[in-house]
Amino acid sequence: MLSNYFDVWVLDCSKIVNGQEKNPFSKTDFSSETKFEKYVLFSSISEFVEHLKRYKNSFYLDLLGDRSFKELRLRRELKFEKVARMKLRIGELPILSGSETISARLERAFKRGGIFLKVFRFVMSKVIFRFFEPCVDIAVFSGEVCLDRYPGMAPNIIWAHSTDYQIYRKLKSENQGSKNRGRYAVFLDQNGPAHPDYQFHGNKPPVTEKKYYESMNRYFDAFEKSTGINVVIAAHPRSSPEIGRHWNNREFVLGETPSLVQEAELVFAHYSTAISFAVLWRKPLAQLTTNEYINSYRWDRFEAFATLLGMNVINVDEFNLAQVVDEKIFLVDEEIYADYESKFLRAPRSASKGMWTIVAEHLISYESAFG
Repeated sequence: MLSNYFDVWVLDCSKIVNGQEKNPFSKTDFSSETKFEKYVLFSSISEFVEHLKRYKNSFYLDLLGDRSFKELRLRRELKFEKVARMKLRIGELPILSGSETISARLERAFKRGGIFLKVFRFVMSKVIFRFFEPCVDIAVFSGEVCLDRYPGMAPNIIWAHSTDYQIYRKLKSENQGSKNRGRYAVFLDQNGPAHPDYQFHGNKPPVTEKKYYESMNRYFDAFEKSTGINVVIAAHPRSSPEIGRHWNNREFVLGETPSLVQEAELVFAHYSTAISFAVLWRKPLAQLTTNEYINSYRWDRFEAFATLLGMNVINVDEFNLAQVVDEKIFLVDEEIYADYESKFLRAPRSASKGMWTIVAEHLISYESAFG
């Protein structure tokens, strides 16, 4: 989309950053996965610098991490060539207030596993990078909460919206009809026992496969029997179709989460980012948890979403029939949802346009003023 306005290059530095990584999820070559014409894969920093000197660049969208000195070096080379740095803050999620004790934070860190590596990366990102990396010139914000979380992040702010809002906006404009599934509730699956991010980040899975699926299916069986409403599983996008066998023959759908939420009578969730679609479509939300999750390092995520959205919380290991048929889970608080939307998904000051159109128009103005 940006190529409609600018001469765009994709500079792939994954081989520089991840070249020595032993983690199988740290890929070093994405060339077979992109058909973008101006895509360049670099093997060394010197190749990267040579490219910068050969081609004039106005600004760059910074999708580098903050785990190594190599990433710091790449940013400093871009700064040396006077390329303005742009950061996206378009996926903000609820977090608990800063009142949590240090001991509680340490306890959660130990539950995750790999504590020493995480401490090293924390020092890198919060101390070393803070003093030596170049400043951000342009920040793209998706909601009002960004002002509180990133005060003074950049002198130039582009008010856009989240990628989930972008998907919602597209679906709404297409006005697609129902697939005639009948009455159903949708569960926003997160592949809790085997999400690939656990291995990538060196974290222990917060739940075990046997206990998790037994508990979840027991609740869904009771819900379907009591209400006559089927439960459809909106598969996590990084799940494989084989995961569907764990859900007791329930419909397991990959790649259709936004539209599934659009047509659902009720949305069940843990702390999925896809809760955004329930908010945007103004669907009732119920949060499901388990004893394992309550005692895990992920519990703060549950609490943050439940508190901000006033969600009904059901422990599927200890539920009773009254919770299953409680009409309160089908209610929507419009005021709470509207507040969440403005804080996290689309700030009121954002233009009613596509996200990348908003960004492009602001970048044109920026280039005219500072280029």
